[in-house]
Amino acid sequence: MRKETSEYQVRFYKFYILIWMLGGCAPLPSTYNPQSLPQDQLVKVTPFVDRNFFPENVGAEILRIFNENGMAVIDYQMGTVHDSVFLPEGKYHFMVRCQKPPLLSYPQITAYIETGGEYTIYCQSIIEEDAFLGIDQIRAHRAQIVKSKDFSVGLIQDTYFKDE
Repeated sequence: MRKETSEYQVRFYKFYILIWMLGGCAPLPSTYNPQSLPQDQLVKVTPFVDRNFFPENVGAEILRIFNENGMAVIDYQMGTVHDSVFLPEGKYHFMVRCQKPPLLSYPQITAYIETGGEYTIYCQSIIEEDAFLGIDQIRAHRAQIVKSKDFSVGLIQDTYFKDE
């Protein structure tokens, strides 16, 4: 004997799926605050992400952050995207994922971040000119960090080189 699905159950499942799609994968800010400092004394670091359907620029994602002692303070978990991170002032080692199809790379940056500022991490392509049959080819990505007030999309300039 087969049990029929009621209209109420169908509505419940539709509502559940809608809520999951809207909020289930939303990135949340991550915080490392061992001294329990007030929020205004933490430094915000945000990766630049080109949210266009066909991105023109290389997107950056923060995967992991280590303090100067080598301890992971923000860690990567499968499916987690760190939309922004909040850290106390100090020297940190950032592991970043840079992606612009077809290339995906994992550069690293070491930077000292200061209280009172916000920072943006962005990626640039390193392109070999005339690499194959006269066609330029992306060889790698480089990650950079700057104060957010100094950041503009115009900073994301590709670096070209020619192999002799």
